Formats: sequence, structure tokens, C-alpha cells
Amino acid sequence: IYCLAAHPKERTLAVAGYNARFQATGEGGGIVLFDTAQNDVKSLLSGHSRSVAAMDYSPAGDRLVSATSFGEIIVWSKENEWKPTIAQPA
Repeated sequence: IYCLAAHPKERTLAVAGYNARFQATGEGGGIVLFDTAQNDVKSLLSGHSRSVAAMDYSPAGDRLVSATSFGEIIVWSKENEWKPTIAQPA
């Protein structure tokens, strides 16, 4: 495990690490959303080209932000079925 984030309202952990990246993408950085109540994988998120180094949920839990050590940042939206939006530098 490289990093993890606990959902603020649900029993869900977002986990990124060596196995997570290959399960989600087969190559680059991936995130597994794990339901701790059901002890099951909810979703596999792919979008990073490298391993995820940091991530956190928004206070409402409707967004997850993840980043690599190379500056790649993705915002994942729950209302958009956790589809990635790549954050552009200002």
C-alpha cells in the first residue's frame, strides 16, 4: 500500500499500491475502492500513468483527489460514477 483514504461518511477505503495499480489498469497507477462493511471491492479506478502517492476524499465524500509524485492530479466524482477528471495546473 502506497496510500489510503477513508471515506468521511461511508465504510469505504480508497487504497493505492503495487497490487492496486495492476488490478485497476494492468500497468499504471490504480485505486481500489474497498467496502469495509461488505469486505468487498466496490470499484477499480484507473487514470494515472504512475503510482498514486497521495489521495483524500472531500469532506462530503462526493469527490476523491489523487496525485502522483510526478504532479499528475485527478479528481474523481461520485456523481459521475467515479470517472476521472485530470486537474490542469493554473
